[in-house]
Amino acid sequence: MKKTTPITVIIAAILIAGAYFLLKGGSFTSKQLIPSPEITLSPLEEEKKEVAIQAFAFSPETITVKINTEIVWTNEDSLPHKIIIDFGGGSKIEGKALERGEKYSLIFREKREYDYYCGFNPSMKGKIVVVE
Repeated sequence: MKKTTPITVIIAAILIAGAYFLLKGGSFTSKQLIPSPEITLSPLEEEKKEVAIQAFAFSPETITVKINTEIVWTNEDSLPHKIIIDFGGGSKIEGKALERGEKYSLIFREKREYDYYCGFNPSMKGKIVVVE
């Protein structure tokens, strides 16, 4: 009778776990392996600032915050809005469609200026200035 070695058991466990992950709809992508340096979310304590979406405008239109500040957009309009932050060169973050009363938030970890707009109403524009 063949003896099962610990290495054989470990390899079998890894293969079974990988097959289970892929069957459940999982995939390995570069986004999962390499986090974005511009904006990341974490459970650290951050400052929080609010931006209202009302009368088809962002209020305030320009907001200055410190690094590690969470900005929360709240849709106070009757129509949906979608926050899109454009980094230039085709790189952007696109939030979900926000119905009245819904919120969307991001934490800003890099000192720079971020331009954003509404995906449904591109004339609605705002700016986030992140300082140290």
